[in-house]
Amino acid sequence: MKVTLIMGILAALSSMAIVAGCEEPISTEHDDATKRIRIRDDLMLLAAYTEDAMDDMQEWPPVALVAYSKWMIEADPPTKSIFRYDEKTGVFVDPWRRPIVLIQEAGALVGLGSCGPDGQWEEGEEDDVVTNFSEIFFDTEPPGTPWPSDTPSEARPEG
Repeated sequence: MKVTLIMGILAALSSMAIVAGCEEPISTEHDDATKRIRIRDDLMLLAAYTEDAMDDMQEWPPVALVAYSKWMIEADPPTKSIFRYDEKTGVFVDPWRRPIVLIQEAGALVGLGSCGPDGQWEEGEEDDVVTNFSEIFFDTEPPGTPWPSDTPSEARPEG
């Protein structure tokens, strides 16, 4: 009888520990190295979504972060739930909850970045994470340039 009672108490305590463990929020935080890998993948995927949005909207994305985030969500509403989006600021954020960085050249968006764990933008150096659109898309020339300069004229459609 005592053994059964003790085993019952132990079973109840272990069940409570399991349930208590389940009540705690599951941590989505990873160490910085894992976050860096994750943001690199996220930035590459967001760049691919950007290319799709450019094709759908027939325009280059804005170079201001709030405008870019809004443009992406208008072009592809699920983008807001696929990538980390801060409702308060209206921008996409990295795993450290800092705004992503829009990389520009000649007035055009040419890449996406993250400041990394230290929170300082070091022009893509140090612990920054960068995805250049040239790694993903074919046409990354500034707006108003309909075809890359190295596209043979016979490959361009008439018009």
